[in-house]
Amino acid sequence: MGTREKILLLLCIIVLVYVFINFNNNQEMLSESKKKSTNTPSEIHTSKGIIRLSGIAFMDGRDLEAEIPVTVMIINVWDHVSREKVICQLRHRSKVKILEIKQSYEEKRFYFKVTNNSCEGWVLEPFVSSEKHEPIGEHHY
Repeated sequence: MGTREKILLLLCIIVLVYVFINFNNNQEMLSESKKKSTNTPSEIHTSKGIIRLSGIAFMDGRDLEAEIPVTVMIINVWDHVSREKVICQLRHRSKVKILEIKQSYEEKRFYFKVTNNSCEGWVLEPFVSSEKHEPIGEHHY
C-alpha cells in the first residue's frame, strides 16, 4: 500500500470516528430531551381548580358541561391510565392525595393517581377537584 492509499484510509477512519461520536452525542441529546418532555408536571390547571402533585384534592362527580345538571356519586378508580380494570370506587366528595399525574396525548386530558385509606388507582381529570363541592342536579349511582 502506497503513502497515498494510507492517507486516504486514515482519513476514512477519522471521518467514521467523527460520525460515530456525533451520532452518539445526538442520541444522548434526544434521550435527555425525551426525559424532559415526559416529566410529571407538578400542577395542572383544570376546569375544577388547580390540582397539585402530592397535594390534597376531592373526588368530584359533577358534570359541569351537561345541559341538565348531574352528579356521578360513585366514581370508578382504574388500575392503569389505559383503564383496563376498575379496582375500586370512591364517592363524590371523597378526600384523596394526588400521587402522580400523567397526560394522555391521544385523549388530550390528564389522569391522576389518587389514594385514600381504602383505595388507590387512576381517575380521569374531570373527576378531581381542588375543593369539596355539594352534588348538583340528578344523582347517578
